[in-house]
Amino acid sequence: MWNQNDQNRPTLAQTFQPAAGARASAQTFTFVVNHLRSPSSGCGDGSDDPYQGGCNGMRLRMAQNVTTWLAGNPTADPLSANRRLLLVGDFNAHYGEDPIQHFKTNGYANLIDLILGAGAYSCNYGSQVGYIDHAMANAPMNLLVRSAAEWRNNADEPSSLEALNSSSKSAAAQIAYYGADPWAAADHDPVVVAFNPLAGDFNDDGVVDAVDQKLLAAAIGKNASAVDRRMDLDGDGKVTANEYRLWTALYRAFIQ
Repeated sequence: MWNQNDQNRPTLAQTFQPAAGARASAQTFTFVVNHLRSPSSGCGDGSDDPYQGGCNGMRLRMAQNVTTWLAGNPTADPLSANRRLLLVGDFNAHYGEDPIQHFKTNGYANLIDLILGAGAYSCNYGSQVGYIDHAMANAPMNLLVRSAAEWRNNADEPSSLEALNSSSKSAAAQIAYYGADPWAAADHDPVVVAFNPLAGDFNDDGVVDAVDQKLLAAAIGKNASAVDRRMDLDGDGKVTANEYRLWTALYRAFIQ
C-alpha cells in the first residue's frame, strides 16, 4: 500500500497468479487500485488548476509517487523486471490531464483510449459525459490484454434511482425505487478488462500450442485492429512474420 498522507486514498497493490494450470507461477500479474482526490473542492497552495480542477497538483504528486513505488516491485512479484502491472480506479482526472499523462509518459498504456477511443465515457454530469475512471497497463501487461469495456449500469441511469446518497431521499422514494440489482448502484460505470496472463495463448485454453500457431498464421498481413490485439507482439500495429518469431519464443518457454 502506498499512502501519501494527504487527501488521496491509499493505493493498493496485490500480485496474483492462477491457482492451477501449466506454468502457473510464470503467469503472475499485479493489480493496482487507485482513487485520487476529487477536483470538486480546492486544495490551495498552488495545487488547484483553473482548467484541471481543484487539487490537480495533489493528484499529480500521487501519480508520480505511485509510479516510483511500483518501480520498486513493492509486492515482490517473482517476474521482477518483466512483471505485468494493471492500474485501475477513479483517478479523478481526464485522459489529457497531468496525472494521467504522467502515467502515459512513464510507460503505462491507457486502455480506454487505445481500445475504446474518443467516444468512451464512464460518468455523466449535467448531460456532459467523459471518463475519469481508467485502466492502464505497463508494456508486458498491455501485450496480454484482449479487450476493454465500460459496463453501462450507472452513468446513464437517472439520479432518482441511484443508491448513492439514498439517505437524502424520502423513505417512500427509497422503497419505491430500490432494486436488488446492479443498475444505478453508483454514479460511475465500471471498467472491465479482459486479459490472459499466459502470453501466446490466443484461444484462451490455458496452453500455448499448435492451435494458437494456426490462429497467428491466419492473421499475418493484417492490421492489429482487425484481429486479436494480443497478436501484435512487437506493438507496431500490424501482424507480420516477426510476430511468428516472437510467438515461437513464447511457445518454447511454455513447453520447456
